[in-house]
Amino acid sequence: MFRAFFIALSESKGLRGFAEQSRIGQRLSHRFVAGMTVEEALDATAAVNRLGMSVSVDNLGENVTNLEEARHSAQLYHEMLDALVDASCTRT
Repeated sequence: MFRAFFIALSESKGLRGFAEQSRIGQRLSHRFVAGMTVEEALDATAAVNRLGMSVSVDNLGENVTNLEEARHSAQLYHEMLDALVDASCTRT
């Protein structure tokens, strides 16, 4: 049930807006969505890692339909990777 819900979110701007901005949408997605920013996602990742678990991070809505969306999605992943490298350098 949740999988279909999140796939629909990733494909629908209206549903995505509802999930991001409404209280009920946030409550339903909180368990599966680490955050709305790279920083929030990294904080959630670190918290889960401290519990001894591994995570994977995906950009919800990454199914792109044009070059501009592809570039934006790639930029988000580059930003995430850069932040992970920066974080690992500060820990050593």
